[in-house]
Amino acid sequence: MSGTATDAGGRVAGVEVSLDGGATWHPAEGRSSWQYTGRVYGSGPVQLRARAVDDSANIGPAASRGVQVTCPCTVYGDTPGGKPSGDSSAVELGLRFVAAADGYVSGVRFHKTAANTGVHHGTLWSASGAQLARVEFTGESATGWQEAAFTTPVPVVEGEAYVVSYTAPNGGYTTTPWAFQSLGRDAGPLTVPGGFAAAPAGVYGTAGTVPTQSWDNAAYYVDPVFTFTDDSPLVATAHAPVPGEVSVALDTPLRITFSKNAVASSVQFAVTDGAGNSVPGTVSYDAPSRTATFTPSAPWAGFAEHTAVVTAQSAEGTPLTDGGTWSFRTVRPPSATCPCGIYADTVVPDLAAAPDPDAVVLGMRFSPRVDGEVTGMQLWKSTQIQGPFLATLWGPEGQVLAQTTVTDPVPQGWQDITFDSPVDVVAGREYTVGYRAPSGHYPATLGVLGAPATVGDLATPQNAGVYVYGSGRPTTTTSTSYLVDVQFEPAPAAPVVVSRTPASGGADVATDTNVSVTVSQPLAAGATLTLTGPGNQAVPGSLSVSGATATLNPTAALQPGTTYTARFTGSGVDGGAVAPTTWSFTTRTASGDCPCLIFGGDVPPVASADDGAAVELGTRFSVTRDGEIGAVRFYRGPANTGAHTVTLWSDAGAPLATADAPAGGSEGWQTVPLPTPVDVTAGSTYVVSYLAPHGGYAAGAGYFAQPRTLGPLTTPVDAGRYAYGGGFPQYSWDSTGYWVEPVFTD
Repeated sequence: MSGTATDAGGRVAGVEVSLDGGATWHPAEGRSSWQYTGRVYGSGPVQLRARAVDDSANIGPAASRGVQVTCPCTVYGDTPGGKPSGDSSAVELGLRFVAAADGYVSGVRFHKTAANTGVHHGTLWSASGAQLARVEFTGESATGWQEAAFTTPVPVVEGEAYVVSYTAPNGGYTTTPWAFQSLGRDAGPLTVPGGFAAAPAGVYGTAGTVPTQSWDNAAYYVDPVFTFTDDSPLVATAHAPVPGEVSVALDTPLRITFSKNAVASSVQFAVTDGAGNSVPGTVSYDAPSRTATFTPSAPWAGFAEHTAVVTAQSAEGTPLTDGGTWSFRTVRPPSATCPCGIYADTVVPDLAAAPDPDAVVLGMRFSPRVDGEVTGMQLWKSTQIQGPFLATLWGPEGQVLAQTTVTDPVPQGWQDITFDSPVDVVAGREYTVGYRAPSGHYPATLGVLGAPATVGDLATPQNAGVYVYGSGRPTTTTSTSYLVDVQFEPAPAAPVVVSRTPASGGADVATDTNVSVTVSQPLAAGATLTLTGPGNQAVPGSLSVSGATATLNPTAALQPGTTYTARFTGSGVDGGAVAPTTWSFTTRTASGDCPCLIFGGDVPPVASADDGAAVELGTRFSVTRDGEIGAVRFYRGPANTGAHTVTLWSDAGAPLATADAPAGGSEGWQTVPLPTPVDVTAGSTYVVSYLAPHGGYAAGAGYFAQPRTLGPLTTPVDAGRYAYGGGFPQYSWDSTGYWVEPVFTD
């Protein structure tokens, strides 16, 4: 404020200013020309007044100006802090205050000295000590007032007491002793009690806890930021499932919690699966918890990525600006094949994060009932537990058998961990699998490992849960499960063939190919591998054996467009004989004429995936010239049992033809003729698939990481498709190919 003052019969001795309608007066600088700087407290209309005093001590009439004052409001305003405390201990410093009107506390301020270093947190507490909001200060200046806003402003009620505080991790705070001993502070909508019989307003306590102690009723220059309206943006503060969560149950509803209330009719969910299909469902809104829920009309598709996009508006018309989009992946359906563990992926802990911040190693003891190998492990992770996680397999004598570090875990759900090399384990011996949680907060379910148990080829003893604080092998036993699991693969009873090149029934095989067989254990001397052509004519070549693989290198190129038969005999180093194996394949024609295929002579890296759930496997393709699809081929691995049905689909998911594969059949490519060849049109896209009723399908990760062109057939990136339970396969995973293809002819 500034102005002029005159006295007709004398001199102006001074000017006084009132910022509260005349309740209190403060001296201005200057006399005939004067100015004053001060802070107006409160909200609403305020009368600013000025009056002059002459040299005879006469007070003249006041001049006034009406102004409109609006919050945010604070207790201290721009008042500089007191003196540095000289205390370097970590401490929580606070201020008791009373809301003089209904409104919101939107944040915290504190006055900082150069000695007040470290990361600061501000907190609002109820009078009973309940934490109402907490925020970390960022972008601080070296000294002066610092301010941080809560994610959501906290409603406060007229006449109710609260405590606002901040954590000074290295002391160095600002203080003024006895600041509230004789008088409180009236700051419009905020009141600080003081004087005789009032509870001390300046309080302190252990860092991170509600401050309740007082020393000389000092002021620590920490301040609430008060507003009458919640003008904060509308953002999402919580999601369920959490963003990026895996192993989500198929009946799980979606929930999103807002920073403040939204208009119920404005809340909309748009949910799509990994193929871009819209997922129908119903939306509800609970105002007290500010939570919207989406319930799907049918169970989610299994082992598929889903994305939710939420839109909403607050009562003030503010749209949802952050956190409205997130994704999650549903659980893989249960499997009867190995690798095997104790828990299904649908299991979740009773306690997602134990209130224990100390570093601890958590594990489970187990014994295989048959010989086999441990390929890895699993752990259930919540958003509260922080890595990195050191995962370890210990042997019966406590020796480390395998170890790896997980540095990029899933946000929440079952974390798969694969060891660099499988570890052989012996039936009846006890092993321990576990991981180190460096900051505690691990999942737990009490009592479930108390009694001995048997799950398939695995057994757990009494009190199979184990832990140790710090690091090392966990040896303290408990009935608590920490949701740590092993991935176990039983050894075959006798050596078996695990792969053949070219594949059985392979077509379009290069004429310069070698022929090889790999078995489940190293081969003993005496293995044979022969190749014959038409008329049972032997193909000359050289045989080499390396470990578990026997390879025949033909002396000359094979004949084009010719079917050859390979025969293998041998035994493992333990003396067990491998069942004689015979298979056939056909080389590529010299002219390159059709029938044309997609996989041709390529051998699947995994003949039978460790997945026993029913699933439809497919390949998306297009044709560059008109022709017809007369049959569907798929690769049958040793675990791919049951009745198979093949289907040709339009790209929109309409079935164009189906056929049942003959029952039984040996491992390798199966060719299933369609009842009537289906005409296909140049430039059009189709999907060919088959149903594996018991899983065990052939697969190769990354096979479709790039587009592929094979004569008149082309496949896009992520051409491999699947759908658990059957039906039109729409989902892709890791660009995997599933070794199912059309037979195209002109």
